[in-house]
Amino acid sequence: MKIVVIGSKNPAKVSAVKSAFKEVFPKTKFKFKSVEVNSGVSRQPLTEEETMQGAMNRVEGCEQMFPESDYWVGLESGVEPENRDYLLVEWVFVLNKKGELGKGRALSFLLPTKMSKDISDGFSIGDSNDKFFNKDNTGDGVGLVGTLTNEIITREKSSKDACIIALIRFINKRLY
Repeated sequence: MKIVVIGSKNPAKVSAVKSAFKEVFPKTKFKFKSVEVNSGVSRQPLTEEETMQGAMNRVEGCEQMFPESDYWVGLESGVEPENRDYLLVEWVFVLNKKGELGKGRALSFLLPTKMSKDISDGFSIGDSNDKFFNKDNTGDGVGLVGTLTNEIITREKSSKDACIIALIRFINKRLY
C-alpha cells in the first residue's frame, strides 16, 4: 500500500488528488492523508512564482510531518498579473520518496474585470467569488471556474487534471 499525503483539507482538492492517483495507478492501493500545511506565502498569492512556492512549501511540510510516506502533494492557487487584470493559476506539485518532483499547472483564465479589482483591493479569489455570486465558501466546492462555467469545469476537475499532469514523470519514468 502506498501512502499519499495531501497538503490540504479543502474537500475539492483532496478529492481531486485521490481521483488522479487512482486513475493514473489503477492497480495500486493507496492510503491518503490530508493535512493542514502552511503554504508560507500570502493568503492570496499574487504571482505565479509565489503560487509555485506555495505548492512546494506544502509538499515540504507534508514530507516533514510524514517522512515515511511514498508521495507528498502540494496544491496552490493564485493569480498572475496580466496588464490590469489577473489570470487565475493553480499548481500541483508531487514529490516521491526518491526525491523526484512532478509539476502540473491547471487551466488558466482571465479573471472578470470586477474580480481583478477585488484582488487588487486585497480580496482572495474565493471571497470575491462568494461576494459576486452571493454564495458561501465556493473555494471548497466548485471554485471560481465552476461558478463561471456553470459547473461544466469544476475546481475538482481542474485540480485533478493538473495532478495527473504532475504525475506524468511517474507514468513515464524512463523519459526522466
